[in-house]
Amino acid sequence: MSINELLLALALVAIALGSVFGIQKKITVYRNYDDIAIIFFAVVPLFFGMISLISWIVIPAAIASICLLLWITFRTWQDNCSLWKFPLALVTKLALSILFIGYFWDLISPSGNTQVGRAKSKASAVAVLLLITPLLYKLVRDKTGMWVPKNVLNGTRRSLTNGS
Repeated sequence: MSINELLLALALVAIALGSVFGIQKKITVYRNYDDIAIIFFAVVPLFFGMISLISWIVIPAAIASICLLLWITFRTWQDNCSLWKFPLALVTKLALSILFIGYFWDLISPSGNTQVGRAKSKASAVAVLLLITPLLYKLVRDKTGMWVPKNVLNGTRRSLTNGS
């Protein structure tokens, strides 16, 4: 067994344990829906920056992504102030979020050179999202935040104040 295979196996075990402990509420994987949105906003600019490969886009995108990932790391530490809970929650949070974003992107813009290839890509994205989405829902501790799915899909205003 190579070192890469060992690291992959350890990561899969950590994600599985993090998911189980998160569902049992022993650790907090996602504080609220804003955690998922912050990771989305950290990954997407970096993705677009890497596609363009223009330095004036890549550098600010990388800086923004690093800042948002540091913010997520800090929020995860606040929720799990333990040396065994924190890494478990952080690895689970980042891995499941990036999988969700990747397959959601593949659903919206499927890869493939032919129509059959794009249909297969979209079908596999739907299958994975059918498994990941309920898991993410169970791992969110407080079903609140600015990015609650029902509010986003309704077109409800997402202001930080209750007035105007």
